[in-house]
This record gives sequence, structure tokens and C-alpha cells, in this order.
Amino acid sequence: MRIPITVAAILVALCLTSPAHAQSANQATSQPTSELVGTVVSTGNLSIVVQADDGRQKAFVVVNTTRLPAQPMAAGERIVVRYRPLGPSRAEALSFDREPGSPSRPEPFGK
Repeated sequence: MRIPITVAAILVALCLTSPAHAQSANQATSQPTSELVGTVVSTGNLSIVVQADDGRQKAFVVVNTTRLPAQPMAAGERIVVRYRPLGPSRAEALSFDREPGSPSRPEPFGK
């Protein structure tokens, strides 16, 4: 008789923790998003640094849900970033798009 009571207790515990997890996931997706237009400074496996038109730089964390352009980005390219702030100088990148009308690759230096 003890086994069914133990199983019932585990099931109740699981039911009580699942709504809390779902609530925290909903809060993460309901954070406000922002947009930044700027120039790619550097790219890496986990982050991309962009310099805004006002001169400030921001690092964007790339996650498995970040939407990236089909062609890799390079330093010097103009892009539009949609993101969720993680702090004053970092953010979670939601998407990167090339700025409309900008070339897909910047001209090499010295030309």
C-alpha cells in the first residue's frame, strides 16, 4: 500500500512545480524588445558586438532561437538587431537583419 501513496505524492509534487516553470517561461518571453541599427564590430560563436550610430557598443548573446541572415555577417556591415536587454551593455539577440539598402559585404579597407 505504501507504493501507491509514494507515487501519488510524487505526482502531486510534479503537478505543483509545472505551473511555476510555465509561468517563468512566459515572463521571459513577455519582456519588452528593442531594436538597434548599427555596424558590426566583431562576430563570434556566442556573441556579436554592434556599434550604434551614437557610438556606444553593445554585445548581443546569440542563442539557439536567434534568427541570423543566410550569409554570415562581417565587421563593418550595417545591421538591424531586435533584442531583449540583459543589462546595460549586453542583450539576448532575437534577430539580425541587414539594413535595407546596405551591401551584403562591406568594401575592404584601403579601396
